[in-house]
Amino acid sequence: MWRACALVLLAGANSVEYFVTDRRVYYEGAPVIPGTYNNVTASSCQAFCNLNANCSSFSFCGNSCYLKQACIVDGEPLVNATTWTDGCVTYWKQCRQLEGYQVTERLVKEQGMEIENVITDSLGICADACNSNPDCKSFSFYAQSRGCHLKAKCVEPTDALIPPDDPANVYRTFYRCCTCTTTTSTTTSSPWQSLARALAFEGAGAEPGTYEGSYSVSDCQMFCNAHPDCNSFTLCGSSCYLKTLCVTTELALVSADGWNGCVTHFRPCEVTTTEVTTTEVTTTSTNTSVTTMETSTTPGITTIPSNQSEGSVTTTPSTEPTDDGGYLVNSARAMSVACVALVILSG
Repeated sequence: MWRACALVLLAGANSVEYFVTDRRVYYEGAPVIPGTYNNVTASSCQAFCNLNANCSSFSFCGNSCYLKQACIVDGEPLVNATTWTDGCVTYWKQCRQLEGYQVTERLVKEQGMEIENVITDSLGICADACNSNPDCKSFSFYAQSRGCHLKAKCVEPTDALIPPDDPANVYRTFYRCCTCTTTTSTTTSSPWQSLARALAFEGAGAEPGTYEGSYSVSDCQMFCNAHPDCNSFTLCGSSCYLKTLCVTTELALVSADGWNGCVTHFRPCEVTTTEVTTTEVTTTSTNTSVTTMETSTTPGITTIPSNQSEGSVTTTPSTEPTDDGGYLVNSARAMSVACVALVILSG
């Protein structure tokens, strides 16, 4: 069962776009632990990386892969072609921390006022630092020197760069354009919603579906999207627990007094609506006669003509029917023959 569920998860987790370098990048960053897989394909490695919130890239060497934390961008320095003997290449995906950023080929010439110097070799951590500082508009970064310099300058795409022979050309500038208005992007709103607190009744858990550690809301959404039985999840701090329950906003929440900080996140389940059409048949009867829409030749039955209203129907009194001429006997025989024929045809 676990193997089958794992295969489904891996298949669903391959939807993220990856890029691959010609050779392994020069600085790969810290490894993800555990994050070494042997006898696997590149597609499987992508799935393993997608299912790990700390993975942003991986080295693929023959049939083995090694997950990495480093955020990679286009134009990253690669190992020298003359010393490249292991045949490894680097696969990388767009880091969520860098959404909305652009990167220059080299450091911009005029960098502006420095806000803060963050010592880190992680591009993702450097971007997070800028994102959390309202005064930060750009930053310069070089992993090998653990250099992350937050800047207040609004960088424009036309800003001049330092010369290629400048010793500082190992740095690159990352920025969010402050005045760019020519590019219009259309985004699709996420179907995910969240409640104020966790549900009082969360329903059965999806198996496998426990992710404890440093996971964000978007990570848990990705895990649930990749699971065929998951419709919601409970996020407690940085751990999430996948659930099969279809959640609506009318369901009861845990009381505020006993709330432990967990929150339920959900996506609306598809609702199938079946339209049922009913036909009403009205039969009007008196003590002496019956009125029906069906045509009948039985004595005492009056049929409503199509051009006659119900109020204008005249009924004919009926007495106890007789079987003059064997009418009832013949009718019974005919009905018996018809029933036998129906049985034969249905068989």
